[in-house]
Amino acid sequence: MTSPKAAANEIIGMMQYLFQGPDEIAPAIESNFPHIDFSKYKDIEDTLSKEGFKKISDVELVNITNDPASLYKKTLIRSFTSNDGSLVISCYELRPKWTRLISLLIRGLLAFRFIDAPSFFISMIPARFILDIESQLFDNTFIVTSNAAAAGFLKGPPTIDELHLPYNTSLEHLMSSHLTRVTKNTHNDIKVHPILNDKDLIEMQTNLKLEKSAHRSSCDWITKDEIDMMCQGNYEISKIVYKEIRKLIDEHKKHDNKTNG
Repeated sequence: MTSPKAAANEIIGMMQYLFQGPDEIAPAIESNFPHIDFSKYKDIEDTLSKEGFKKISDVELVNITNDPASLYKKTLIRSFTSNDGSLVISCYELRPKWTRLISLLIRGLLAFRFIDAPSFFISMIPARFILDIESQLFDNTFIVTSNAAAAGFLKGPPTIDELHLPYNTSLEHLMSSHLTRVTKNTHNDIKVHPILNDKDLIEMQTNLKLEKSAHRSSCDWITKDEIDMMCQGNYEISKIVYKEIRKLIDEHKKHDNKTNG
């Protein structure tokens, strides 16, 4: 039976896995991803090429693929850069792992429900086609816009202006929202740092990850508000799980102090 303590351990473990250390990035080819519908990728590529964008990489995040707690099959991330390098647009399809989802459904129904299992299960069924737009400024701040709605419950640091819109938000609307915020945040002293090739992209993504990792560490990995959102408004369960998370973090800190002392 899944206890509040077990739920706390799983949440902290997930956050540390996602945000500790650099991503392991590997080149990817379509033939290794037979479960993905690449027609959507092709549609995006055709649209962007007409706007002067060029493709700069196809990659897989190996550490995310190998995460045993991941709900998704491995995915290919395809990235494009605008002619002047001010915008990077990435697209990828998320397909759920059915065995993992069914396992979570059974655990949620028969054990401690830190999520609303049936509604969560239903929400995860459709494949999601995700669009991310990113810009890096020369002051090492970032502007990020995506239609990965679920990612919005995790708040980023002040150095990242992040906007997560609904899954069905169009590329056109995402670009409009992104460009409005780029214009607002740039001026004579602060301009966009151009991303022109795959090496520039990896450097930007590494810097983004460092900012997010530092922020997660500074707030002890997850906040009470974020736990509230994860528990979908069930504040009693949220309170119990967050209490267990705080106990777990305090135990880790005491252990680290003894080890370093």
